[in-house]
Amino acid sequence: VVPSGELALGEVALRPVLNAGTESARMGNPVRVRVEPPAPPPVSPGGVLGLMPEGIQVTVGDGGHAYAQQAAGDWLKTLGAGRGNAIAIEAWFEVAEPGLGQFQFRGNLPLDGAVVVDGLELDLPQGPGWRSTPISLAAGLHQLCVRTLGVENPTLDIRFGIRGTQTLDGKHFRHR
Repeated sequence: VVPSGELALGEVALRPVLNAGTESARMGNPVRVRVEPPAPPPVSPGGVLGLMPEGIQVTVGDGGHAYAQQAAGDWLKTLGAGRGNAIAIEAWFEVAEPGLGQFQFRGNLPLDGAVVVDGLELDLPQGPGWRSTPISLAAGLHQLCVRTLGVENPTLDIRFGIRGTQTLDGKHFRHR
């Protein structure tokens, strides 16, 4: 089984390799396959985002909720996040038509297993710099949740888009 996130979408060629990484490695004939995006998870109907208050909801430790207007740079530090604090980020967003979107994350916070959209955990690649992952979305209202632990001087940039990406902001990402 090859996770679809490791393949390009559309027509691709897969080539089997026996004893990969050894001197006796042998390559088989390529097999052409079509890779489709995964089916989107169920979603709430759209049209209600404009009724929700603006801002990205953030909870630090056992404190109350704070609201940010942009998910960029040291925004979590300005909301009181620091070393060892539990951080919960919740934002609701709407997608006008079904499509394959992308979330992008950059910062110094641990994100393995921390990012969930509509109850589905996103699998982010390892490494420094921008980490991105595709997600298939149906038209309608969606929920992004990020749960992580703070570090000293936390930074986190979050971007999202279907046709290009932009920094999460309080106008397009709302809270309940």
